[in-house]
Amino acid sequence: MRKFKTLFFILFLSISSAHANESKHLIIHAAEMGIGKFHRYDNSVHSYDENNIWINYVLPNNAPEKTPIIQENKDGSVTIFFSHLEELFQQIQKVSNDKGMKVDVLNINAHGLPGGMWFPKDEATMNSSACGSWAASAQGDDRANYNQYYSPISKSDINQIRFLSRAWYAPVGAPCVTGYKQWDEVAKRNAGIKQIFATDAQIHLFSCVVGLGWAGKTFIEKVAPTILSGEGSKMAAAMNFGLGDWSMPEGMGFWDFQNSEQLERDEHLYVTNKRDRDIMQKGEVRLAAINAGKWKSNILTNLDFMLGTKDDLQLPSDSAMNILQSDTHSLDIPLTAKERLSIKGNTVYIRIPGTTTKIPVRIK
Repeated sequence: MRKFKTLFFILFLSISSAHANESKHLIIHAAEMGIGKFHRYDNSVHSYDENNIWINYVLPNNAPEKTPIIQENKDGSVTIFFSHLEELFQQIQKVSNDKGMKVDVLNINAHGLPGGMWFPKDEATMNSSACGSWAASAQGDDRANYNQYYSPISKSDINQIRFLSRAWYAPVGAPCVTGYKQWDEVAKRNAGIKQIFATDAQIHLFSCVVGLGWAGKTFIEKVAPTILSGEGSKMAAAMNFGLGDWSMPEGMGFWDFQNSEQLERDEHLYVTNKRDRDIMQKGEVRLAAINAGKWKSNILTNLDFMLGTKDDLQLPSDSAMNILQSDTHSLDIPLTAKERLSIKGNTVYIRIPGTTTKIPVRIK
């Protein structure tokens, strides 16, 4: 009888432990290598508090140049420092499988453009000439990544980014930018990626302007269903320029051009003080969410931060789904046939926000 009770107790503990693992979900922070170097230097200048979200994105001092690098954080979350999308997908699956836990929240911190993120899709692309500019930045030293983060962006750079956000150029016309086609391709090669997310998982893209315009709308509406499937799942991408230094412990803040006087004032503050909070504004996020088995997307306005934990962002009711209240929403209208024809075949050099790099974008 005593043996039976002992066996029953052990079996009960095993089942309870299995159910506990199923009920526990996981937060993964993902940082592109150059971003990790920025945070490492920023943390050396202004030491991050242990409750600052960006402490999870600080590349370890003894970290090798070769990725992936996996870091266990004090709060139980995990950070993956990565170089390309396929590497990230593979490591997310490995962490989830090793821990026996579903991914509840995935935050990806990298440089962005409307409709894509600035890192290679896979190892072959990473080693190609197309990613030369990205490699120079990612392999640069910490201070170089820090200095370029605080380099001012011009009005012409902003206007160019806004104009191109109306073109469905991403991902085919911008080298080393992973747009929706690259995400789809890599997801198909790594089919298990969809199974490791919790039913109501959230993905937050901590990048500048990824959700902006027609390109951003296309990106999030196509990428979210590629890797998420559970009821209540959602993906969020900023439409503004993102702020994420030592002064923003809550999460990623927002900044954008309002007028020339404001731009001149903010540029001076930004370069002089190196404190994102001095120039932060209310921001806009493009959100895609699945409800009753259907994916929908819209723009949420008047936000202070994108959080790195489970948030309560919700799409507006169906009756309000198409109410547009911001000038940036006009960028959701794609270029007309006449506009596209007038620039077809042209190559323009577009600034990667948060860097001093300009990459060639060919309008097709």
